[in-house]
Amino acid sequence: MNSNKKDTMSTYSDEESGLDSASVTSKSSTFSSFSRLTHKNREVPLQIDVAGKEQRYVNVSKYCMIFMLIVVTVAGCTGTYLYLEAEEEEQFRSTFERYASEVMAVSKENVESTFSSIEALSNSVTSYAKNSNQSWPEVVIPDWTSRASRTAKLAASARLVTMAPLVKKQERAAFEAYANGVVHSQIQEDLDYLGIEMNATDVPGIVDEISWINISSRTRAHEPQEGPFSNEFLVNWQRYPFEVEKGRVFVMNNMLRVPTIRSAVATSNITQQPKAAFFEAILGVEAQVVQPVFQDVFPESRASERTVVGFVWVVMGWGNFFQNLLPEGANGTILVMDSSCGFQASYEINGLGADFLGLVDAHDEKYDDMEISTPFFSFGAEQEGLPDGICIDQLTIRLFPSDTLKDATSSIRPLMYTGIVALVILSTVSVFIIYDIMVARRQKKVMKRVDTQHKLVSDMFPEKFRDRL
Repeated sequence: MNSNKKDTMSTYSDEESGLDSASVTSKSSTFSSFSRLTHKNREVPLQIDVAGKEQRYVNVSKYCMIFMLIVVTVAGCTGTYLYLEAEEEEQFRSTFERYASEVMAVSKENVESTFSSIEALSNSVTSYAKNSNQSWPEVVIPDWTSRASRTAKLAASARLVTMAPLVKKQERAAFEAYANGVVHSQIQEDLDYLGIEMNATDVPGIVDEISWINISSRTRAHEPQEGPFSNEFLVNWQRYPFEVEKGRVFVMNNMLRVPTIRSAVATSNITQQPKAAFFEAILGVEAQVVQPVFQDVFPESRASERTVVGFVWVVMGWGNFFQNLLPEGANGTILVMDSSCGFQASYEINGLGADFLGLVDAHDEKYDDMEISTPFFSFGAEQEGLPDGICIDQLTIRLFPSDTLKDATSSIRPLMYTGIVALVILSTVSVFIIYDIMVARRQKKVMKRVDTQHKLVSDMFPEKFRDRL
């Protein structure tokens, strides 16, 4: 019996033990499954969150890189363009300064040599008259055409050179008688020198008395019987050229009829220096220059003893002083000539030529900061107490560049080099973008393959085995 009880208790105990073990195993398995499910559910959002953060970091890095590349592109292009533009600006300025220096040096030399040659002709007239014992105003200079043509060539290709004696009213009759006796012979001498086959007696326009003619209009006018022009005459006496081929020879007319000459003579009488009367002609600015002829050649220390007995009258184009200054193709330098007496004229110097722009300051104001100026020529020292209407010219030239010169020194080099720099940087950016696109496509392919494999494993294996895998 005892044996049966033990067996019964043993059996009961074993059953109870088996029940407890199964229960524990079942609970453990249930807890393990719940724990894995809970962990898995917790892990998926965590992995998604981590992947999202990493992708955001990658995107921010890409945006920063693109921004930096844009900044580098803009900075590189801007820096390249500004550097090359500054280099061309410096070349423009240095070219203008070189041209301006050449213009100032050569034109000043031209104008000084011109007035020196006119003064030399005046002195030769004085010397010859004195050495030949001729008395003013009854003076004839032999070979005048030869002398005057040489002076005209030196004096900026002057178109007219005349020796004009001053004749007072009381000397008029004697001078006219003298002129009638020598005028044809001295004209014949000049015709022979020029090779013109004509007798002086056949030359039209030679009058036998001092005439009152308006040279500019070539019309006769009434000769005043009273006033300043009735007591003194500036006689157009020996003249080069004669213009015989045009059917006229202007001699024996009173040059004081012309207002510009009258004003110049009045000033020169006071200063005993040459004087230029500027006016606008068909081809530009011309000047009527009067150089006093003295009775004796005295040094400056005896200037007060000089007596003006006549004038050498020269008409020349002022623009000739600005010809042949620069090499061919050196275009676009603006020259403004100012006189202290109010006259102003502008030229554009284009290589060997000079184009007249008008009696204005024709430079472009945007180039004011590049102005180069210099004294050009003085017709004598400034004096105080001069009569009204008398002014001593002090000439100044101012030089400016123009758009023509700037265009000549500019090129497409800044734009071309800037384009090259932009192309290089944009090529780098393009490579980066293409690489990023290729990486993104590769990543999508890998993720797609992983997703396919995951679905395949899910379909083929149970969940317990899948978890172990």
